[in-house]
Amino acid sequence: MAQLKAIAVEVLEKPFYDLSGHPTHARLMGQIVTAFGLVEAQFLSIFVHLLRAPPWRAQPIWDSMHTRNPQMEMLKSLLEKTKLRGRMNEFILDLITDSRELAKIRNKYAHGLWLNIKNTPHIVTSKNLALSSSNKAAVPLKQLRTELKKIRAFENRVHQMAMSVALWYPLNVAHEDTQRGWRERHRV
Repeated sequence: MAQLKAIAVEVLEKPFYDLSGHPTHARLMGQIVTAFGLVEAQFLSIFVHLLRAPPWRAQPIWDSMHTRNPQMEMLKSLLEKTKLRGRMNEFILDLITDSRELAKIRNKYAHGLWLNIKNTPHIVTSKNLALSSSNKAAVPLKQLRTELKKIRAFENRVHQMAMSVALWYPLNVAHEDTQRGWRERHRV
């Protein structure tokens, strides 16, 4: 019980860091998070075209999977069922594999515990029961810039593939299948 009280006091004395004193760190971290959001949007586009469904029908399916792992598994399953073979199929599978590493980078910053140690932003790299005994690492601006470049370059690769898949599997949506037409028929 005494150990839990000590931990509670430590957390109160060392509040989580909000990066407000380091606006360049905050901006770069925000750019990393939003750049990876673009990656996820490009994967959704690939999913929509492989499923050959209007986006307003495919997106609820995609969103219902909640996390990346089932979404990527669904993409793999759709790839097995499509006519995409050879290089294009392999390229998408490579993108799925590469996305796992970049998701770890994004998650490290988005979900990480930030601390201000000697006026330098640090992130907790492994959590122990007591914060003082957790491993922490300084996060230099160069590291954030390098990882942002990686994610942006990857987003460009995924975007190029999404465009290729859209050309290979165009959505032929008749008026009755448009969102407006569907609402008219179902009186939504």
